Amino acid sequence: RLLLRAAELEPTLDRRHKAAVAAWRLDDLPALGAEMEEVANAAAEAGDDLIQGRALTALANVALLREADLGLARERAERALSVLPADDYAGRFDALSIRAQMAWWVGDLDEDERYTRSALDLARRAGRKDLESDASHKLATIYMSRLQLDEAEPLVKRACELAEESGSISAHGSALNAN
Repeated sequence: RLLLRAAELEPTLDRRHKAAVAAWRLDDLPALGAEMEEVANAAAEAGDDLIQGRALTALANVALLREADLGLARERAERALSVLPADDYAGRFDALSIRAQMAWWVGDLDEDERYTRSALDLARRAGRKDLESDASHKLATIYMSRLQLDEAEPLVKRACELAEESGSISAHGSALNAN
């Protein structure tokens, strides 16, 4: 019986990835960086493109937020986009969002808009109203920063509508913040 329980708790690649994602949600970047590096390598060896791509996305986030290394963050995000399965909408959305955030950091609003629009299109194809709300909010923020308020206003309204329809608390909070 103890052997069966031990096997149930074995640190599989999926479980290690989920533990590292928990560290990401808690903004524990040192733990995230250490664990996700191992997860990315193990996923590459196992041929698990989904976990490898998501791990690379998390590592891009670590490179950006902890190391402030835009080059490394860009490389990891681009690698993530190259390995993530085409039908992993959430994973691809996260990678595109991080690429957009990098552009925002350096003030390249055209590139930010391009990646945000790609994320918005992806969210629409996926039928994910929570992600569409998030991308609409981010696109509105870009327009507001350019003082293009006429373009931003319908996006803010749409982000609020989508957030409410999705039932996502975080999407609703972000959309209300923009409003």
